[in-house]
Amino acid sequence: MQDAQATYERDLALMQSNARSQAAVDSARARRDAAQAELDAAEQYLEELRNGARPEEIDMAEAAVASALARSMSPGIGLKS
Repeated sequence: MQDAQATYERDLALMQSNARSQAAVDSARARRDAAQAELDAAEQYLEELRNGARPEEIDMAEAAVASALARSMSPGIGLKS
């Protein structure tokens, strides 16, 4: 998750020195925000299931969180913890 934040911050610094376009910074921000939203939704779903779900549903939600977290760690997508 730290990778997307780092990519965004790096692109922002490069944009400020005219080495990166605003569009590239906007794209990095959008990827970071989308990955964070996906992770937040998966974590919320998992919490709802933990408050009254069958073990199979909890396993599926835990897998969804792990998948969202793995995607968020992809180059240029990672998020801050």
